[in-house]
Formats: sequence, C-alpha cells, structure tokens
Amino acid sequence: MKRIIAITILLSIVVFYANERAFAEPFDAKGAASGFVVIVNIHGPLLDADLTMVKSIYLGDKKFIDGVKVKPVNFSEGALKEGFLESILSMTSKEYKLYWVKKVFQESAKLPRSIATTYGAVKFVKENEGGIAYIPSYSAKLLGREVVVIRL
Repeated sequence: MKRIIAITILLSIVVFYANERAFAEPFDAKGAASGFVVIVNIHGPLLDADLTMVKSIYLGDKKFIDGVKVKPVNFSEGALKEGFLESILSMTSKEYKLYWVKKVFQESAKLPRSIATTYGAVKFVKENEGGIAYIPSYSAKLLGREVVVIRL
C-alpha cells in the first residue's frame, strides 16, 4: 500500500513539473518571431474584449466589467513585455513605468501584477474570472479549457 501511494505521489509530481515546464520558458527568439496572444478566463466578462478595452485595462482606466474586477497580468521585463507594450499601448517599457508612477501617486492606482513565466500567467488567468494576460503565441496551443485567446 505504501508503495502505491509513493508511486502515485511521484507520478503527480512528474506530471505537475512536465506541465509547468511546457509554459516555463521565457519569451525568446521563437516567440518574438510569432508574437503574442491575449488570453482571458473562459467564464469571465472579457471574452468580447477588443483592442480599446485591453488598452484601457492595462492603462488602469477600466477596473470592472459587468461587476467583475479586472485583473491584468504583465510579464517581467523582456522581449514579450516590450512587444506587447509597443503593439497594444504604443509605449516603451520605460514610458509605461513612468505612466504608472504618475498614476499610482495621482490616483492611488495599483499596478498590474507581474509574473515571470507563461505557466504563471496561464495559471493566474485560469484562477481569476477577470484575469487577462498576454503570452507567446506559440504557447497558445497548450492552454487547456479554462482559458481562451481573444482576437484584437
């Protein structure tokens, strides 16, 4: 009986780390070539979000949709974040930081959460009805059922 429990635990750990590694790579040249996609929770109010709404969410202007708190996620610094900021917000990372410094001091706004891996971003969106994130487009095929890609 102890052997079966030990094998079950070991298999669970292996499956968990295999899934985590599938999303763990940071944005690299492969991702840079194919861009990013914006993902949302399948049960949340962001399924019909368009470019204007995504912009207002990441600029901190849109905080609730249909009574649900919107929870955007940013990646830590890097090519993925730079690509998203330039494509969607027409800002560099430096401009985005300055924008948020002003917003925090003038409006007591809260910065979007920062996450380091694709796995972390997907997990966050799965667990939060108002979750929204961007991930490398090559990772979109690994999302699962609780997260969907929205078209901008």
